Amino acid sequence: MTELVRIPTVFHDDCTMCECEVPTIIRETSRHYFVSTQRDELMDELIGRAIDYAWSQGWDDWVKKSITPSARATLRALHKAGVLNDHEINLSNQYFNL
Repeated sequence: MTELVRIPTVFHDDCTMCECEVPTIIRETSRHYFVSTQRDELMDELIGRAIDYAWSQGWDDWVKKSITPSARATLRALHKAGVLNDHEINLSNQYFNL
């Protein structure tokens, strides 16, 4: 059975609207999606975008109030699930206090 991680819908939906290929949704609730913890190109894309959006400088207020918190929550969930590598963990700790 595949292990799943719960991430916010807001950030995943934003990635999808930007036509980025991100992990497939396995299960969903009204506020969260469950995706596989498998580390592949789709997960790499999701993590890279989350790191970019979690850094709030340079974004407009809408992004800072909606996407940035969701990107940070995504990184926290992925970190807790053991998906992030050491470099991503260090970035997250340094910039976002995850």
